[in-house]
Amino acid sequence: MQYYKKLLLFFPLILIFSNAPFIDKNQLYIIVRARTIKWYIGQMCYISIASALYFVFVMIFSIILNIDCIEFTDEWGKVLNTLANTNIGTQFHIEFSPDRNVLNMFSPLQAMWFTFFHSWVSGVILGLVTFLFNMKIKGSGTFLASFLLVLSAVASKQISLVKISPISWSTLNYIQLKPNDGLPSYEYISIFYVVMLVLLFLVILFSSKNYNFDKELKK
Repeated sequence: MQYYKKLLLFFPLILIFSNAPFIDKNQLYIIVRARTIKWYIGQMCYISIASALYFVFVMIFSIILNIDCIEFTDEWGKVLNTLANTNIGTQFHIEFSPDRNVLNMFSPLQAMWFTFFHSWVSGVILGLVTFLFNMKIKGSGTFLASFLLVLSAVASKQISLVKISPISWSTLNYIQLKPNDGLPSYEYISIFYVVMLVLLFLVILFSSKNYNFDKELKK
């Protein structure tokens, strides 16, 4: 995926979460009834569900837009295999160039679901980062989430940065598909995702004890 397309794909999600931690005067009654911890857990569940729904919408909308020129099959087809295994794309100045290793390792359906899952987790990470740091300084979380998104664009040109760029992993050709290609393995990515999500979850819950709701509601 070209870097600017990833920016366009994830930036609307950052805008959706930019108002985190989603506190207004109406939320005060919910916080009183549900208690603070339950409210925070509910907000984090909202981020997870919103991220999933966003990428479901992107997936369905992509299919609808291309419905007249796609075929429902479990094979990649001659065109993509030709582009991946020859230099014909360069000869005809075709910007899109599928990765040969992705085509060999995944079926179209597998690639779609792996991409969806990684995009969803990336979206949750962006949302939780926004949530956590906006609790400290309003707007700082949105800035940091935007930084992580820009880092993925930089990492597309500087492969050594891919290992510290979780948003990059939503694209399958930035995951190790052959030995010694310098990219993070699926085990590394899985551990990183779990550790980062658990850490963000726990830090948000810990920070909630010292969060000043009154100050936020007076704004």
